[in-house]
Amino acid sequence: MQKDEVWLSVLENLRSVLPETVIRAWFDDTTVNFFDENKIVIAAPSDFKRDALMKRYEGSIARALFHILGRSYKVEVVTRTEKETKDVTVEHIENYLFENFVVGPTNQFAHAAAFAVAEGLASAKGYNPLFIYGGSGLGKTHLLYAIRNYVKSKNADLNIVIISSEQFFLGLVRAIESGNRLAFQNKYRNADMLLVDDSQFISKEFVQEEFFHTFNTLHETGKQIVLTSDRPPKDMKKLEDRLRSRFEWGLVVDIQPPDLETRMAILRAKANRLGLPLPDSVSEHIAETITANVRQLEGTIKKLYAYYDLMGYNVNIETAGLAIADLMKENPGLNPKPDFILERVCQFYGVEVKDVLSSSRRANLVLARQTAMFLMRELSNKSYQEIADILNRDHSTVIHAVNRVVEQKNNSEDFENDLKIITDNIRS
Repeated sequence: MQKDEVWLSVLENLRSVLPETVIRAWFDDTTVNFFDENKIVIAAPSDFKRDALMKRYEGSIARALFHILGRSYKVEVVTRTEKETKDVTVEHIENYLFENFVVGPTNQFAHAAAFAVAEGLASAKGYNPLFIYGGSGLGKTHLLYAIRNYVKSKNADLNIVIISSEQFFLGLVRAIESGNRLAFQNKYRNADMLLVDDSQFISKEFVQEEFFHTFNTLHETGKQIVLTSDRPPKDMKKLEDRLRSRFEWGLVVDIQPPDLETRMAILRAKANRLGLPLPDSVSEHIAETITANVRQLEGTIKKLYAYYDLMGYNVNIETAGLAIADLMKENPGLNPKPDFILERVCQFYGVEVKDVLSSSRRANLVLARQTAMFLMRELSNKSYQEIADILNRDHSTVIHAVNRVVEQKNNSEDFENDLKIITDNIRS
């Protein structure tokens, strides 16, 4: 295997054991500098991230390599040069363009608002900030990068900062620890445009304080701000009122899952870019089967293309069925079975499946057990009795557990966020 193929396989393996938020915060912008039969050298964009990867995740990476290749490897992490980091970033975002975004009834408003921002019309019309929210895999990040790429194509000298809220948090922590808080503040407050992905994770008080002043500085000087989130500002319960009101100052728009016609259009667009001949009957079959989000549609087309290109299979409904089955097998969260849900819950809480199935009443096991029952009910459509049988409990215990989790979810935003992370990890 080539080094890049190895690293992609490692990342896929890590996704099975680490929360998606960890992958995005620490691994998304890593590359491999060197790989041989004894050692892998991973490149990170900063000394801070290099040190964190070695301290926290060296063992996880080594175990993933052993699982994939059947032998032990020495793991090293180095810091990329500024030019290497910039080259990787450009390669990562260059395909996020407005012309590659398939517009339909469920995303038309968000697309129009994003394009207005990119053309520079938004501030004059009061669309500052622009706040885009919706579920995972529906195109929020695509629109964010499309704004950046469009503006850069018109004026390459503009200082556009695009970042996730996790990166903002980690950068602030690093700045405080190193005594470089002023440099951190200047980086964001001197931006011509600030684009923030996954703003729902701006939750800690000291991060909100910093972001509040950054927001005010940019807004008062007429600089455009765009934020994405999985929920509207009014549902970000841990957000301070002063930030929530500012997030709502401009325009709040949502993206819903694409309808059948839009899903078919997405499939055709992806197939055209790959050079895959896609009959309408096949695209309709896929679109009727895969309904949750755009990433799943694109994953199915990539798998279908592999059958066509590498195996010489005809592009028909039978081959599409194989591609869909492979997608479900490789991503169990698309159609999660109870044992898979239980496994992910246990990974999140750091407990063993056998202990959750036992009669132990330790608090951490009870929490994991009740969470698993709730998610089995929510995600796998199992009956109370079926869940009771799986977890060696009785019917009434499951009902109590589900009601208890609903109560905790309604009363604790931290617990609600934990549920979302676990659910995302199951579905990712």
